[in-house]
Amino acid sequence: MKNTPFFPPKPAVYCLLLPLFLLRNADKASAQGICANLIPNPGFEAYKELTENGSGVLWSNVKEWNNVNLQPTQGAAYTYFHKKSPVATGRLPQTGFATLEAHGGEAVIGFLGWQKKFPDYRVYCSAKLIEPMVPGRTYEVTFHITNGKANLGGYGIDGIGVCFSETPLQQNNSERIDVTPQWISPDVIYDTAWKTITFPFYADKSYAHFTLGNFLPASELTTEAFGPAITAKGPFAFYFLDDISVVYKAPDFAFDIEGDTVVCPGQSTTLSLPLYGQNSYQWSTGETGTSIEVRDTGVYFATVTNVCGTFSDSIEVTDGCATPLIPNCFTPNGDDVNDVFHMLPDPKIEQRSLQVFNRWGEKVFDSLAGKTAWDGTDKGRPVPSDVYVYVLEYVAAGEAGPLRVQGDVTLLR
Repeated sequence: MKNTPFFPPKPAVYCLLLPLFLLRNADKASAQGICANLIPNPGFEAYKELTENGSGVLWSNVKEWNNVNLQPTQGAAYTYFHKKSPVATGRLPQTGFATLEAHGGEAVIGFLGWQKKFPDYRVYCSAKLIEPMVPGRTYEVTFHITNGKANLGGYGIDGIGVCFSETPLQQNNSERIDVTPQWISPDVIYDTAWKTITFPFYADKSYAHFTLGNFLPASELTTEAFGPAITAKGPFAFYFLDDISVVYKAPDFAFDIEGDTVVCPGQSTTLSLPLYGQNSYQWSTGETGTSIEVRDTGVYFATVTNVCGTFSDSIEVTDGCATPLIPNCFTPNGDDVNDVFHMLPDPKIEQRSLQVFNRWGEKVFDSLAGKTAWDGTDKGRPVPSDVYVYVLEYVAAGEAGPLRVQGDVTLLR
């Protein structure tokens, strides 16, 4: 026996059985209908600069988009139109090609679909998808197209098509791209207002690129005059595009706000949305990012707006971390009442280990041996009534790692 005590025991006290306290679980509401647009910069609002030297009205100024041949040439073939453009021909609403307002926002792009003097001259608009399509899914493709009022070329055509490809399409100069698009207009398109075109597309491959333009050869093309060609360049079909989307609408898809539902005093927890590519995010705190850090309890709401609509979810954060509840005495007398010493069950706490020492620092119980509760014996023999010291290691909800608590328990026989 050792002469020096390992822990200074406290005097025995009346046995107090602590009540079981359960922390409330927070219920999460699910929001239906999550969608993400695979088209980058779908409204052409993002640009590099608006300049007066002419480059500000070219597609090369629009972020994420190109004209396939990657040649930023001047002229009426393709143009960027913006309300704040310093170039008159590229300024909405009275542009050099027609009068129109953007379908949404402050910008549109335009492209030449056909010109009588050069019937096989072609211009295409293309973008790399934010992520490749998933084979086996059906996507909803939508774009808005118009000729505007008092269109300079006066003509419409039926060759406008959409092609999805795994790699970028190739165009050396301004020749027709010899591919078969997955969708092509069945009729001549000409409208002074915005025309919405929507069609389903089944992805049989991991398509990663979107291209729109006139894919028909001149010999197969139908052209139709809707107004006089008020330019020396002769009749041509000029179009404006805005708000393009490629969306997979997951049926019965539910999302939850992610994060801990318990916040400990003096600490914080992060709530986040497992979403990407949405139009906007709005939290009940006023923040607009995909995640927020909270320190207070309460119910937090998040509203997400995307091409499918507006959806909401909520999460409740409760007060305080779970702490182990441990009786300060037990009576191992075989009457099946308070016969063992252990941490009271709590769904928020996982016990890792429990050790018990006598007043001389000798270990009389270790849960690592397979038992989670002490029955008042040491190596199978009953120990005397006394004050014993325990060390409990546990993991609690809201805590980053294991914690340890030390106390004393009185054994009464």
